[in-house]
Amino acid sequence: MERLSFDAEHIQRSEVLRRHKPSHVSEGLRNGLSGLGLSILGMISMSEHYVICFLALVCILNVWHQFISDGICYLW
Repeated sequence: MERLSFDAEHIQRSEVLRRHKPSHVSEGLRNGLSGLGLSILGMISMSEHYVICFLALVCILNVWHQFISDGICYLW
């Protein structure tokens, strides 16, 4: 899953954490749940990024449409 991020630093950090053998079951559960939480947080932040990009694109298109409909911008 980490390889899909194309982030070399994240992949390397994940490999180091994966190779570490937990000394207790609770340590293994903690590491697994921490990794899951970070993945979910990354997913949420990326989805917010796409929403912001979409809203910016809609604003740009609205301004462009207004320029064309007002006759300010002429196309050849």
